[in-house]
Amino acid sequence: MPKSSPPFRIVRSITRGGKLYFFYETTRTQYIAPAHRHSHQIDEIRRWITFTLRNEGLNAFDELAMDYITCVLGKAPEE
Repeated sequence: MPKSSPPFRIVRSITRGGKLYFFYETTRTQYIAPAHRHSHQIDEIRRWITFTLRNEGLNAFDELAMDYITCVLGKAPEE
């Protein structure tokens, strides 16, 4: 039986050196990894956007995060 990855939750995005990273946690540990590695996790990206908008507003997303969201979802986030 194939081993599945533990579920993860994006906590926040971090921009460093012109690259976007996600700080995320799983049931096992916490990670920081390039956001592009998780572009296939559309549902979790949407949850992260919704949570961030609700708690911090649209200004929480820097230009790099906005570009990433637009690329992955096909549209920019809206308040």
